[in-house]
Amino acid sequence: MEDVTKLIALQETDAQIFRLRKTLRDKPAARQALEKQLLEAQAGVKQAEEQLKQTQLKHKEKELELQSKEEQVNKQKSRLFELKSNKEFSAMQTEIEKLKADNSLREEEVIRLLELIDQCRAGLDAAKKRYAEQEKDIRTRIAALDQECAELQANIQALTLRRQELRAAGIEPKVAELYERILANKGDLALAAVRNGACQGCALTVRPHLVSELRLGKMVSCEGCTRLLYDEEHAAGA
Repeated sequence: MEDVTKLIALQETDAQIFRLRKTLRDKPAARQALEKQLLEAQAGVKQAEEQLKQTQLKHKEKELELQSKEEQVNKQKSRLFELKSNKEFSAMQTEIEKLKADNSLREEEVIRLLELIDQCRAGLDAAKKRYAEQEKDIRTRIAALDQECAELQANIQALTLRRQELRAAGIEPKVAELYERILANKGDLALAAVRNGACQGCALTVRPHLVSELRLGKMVSCEGCTRLLYDEEHAAGA
């Protein structure tokens, strides 16, 4: 019975360590999700910056194109007085008018692009503002998550020291070895209480003679889940 009492205390500590480690295992994924949100917010700013840049380049391109075409109009105008026939003069006038009409459309496009640049600047400012707000919130949450992880690790470390103390408290080596082997195999609990004639680890009914052996202080394993059994009623009264 003494070993069982010590094993129950050990298992209580192991159960706490197991729960804390399980909680800690979920934290990296939560942190990665927050970092992903931050990257997505950054991507929004970069996209707005790229849109502004491309619009400015297109505007510059259209401005240069308009400038070139206007120079072409001026050259054509200067050649009018060099022409010797009315037919040539009329043809040149027609070409100049066509160039002017085309340039009028180009001017409208340049103005449209200027308006679009203003819209892009406004969009970039809004994206930067959103990012600043999101960054502050996300970094605060990441810091809180890191603090929580640090606290979990500190608690696990303290419980691990407590576990070492319990292991050194005089549990019979063979019993301790069996406990550790079952714990490693099950991953959570190595002991299971017998309550109302059933194993609380797997719900299998424990045969009466095994319950009797438990009450005599013998180590008995469940025939279903192989965990070490203990009689809950007697253990509580020990």
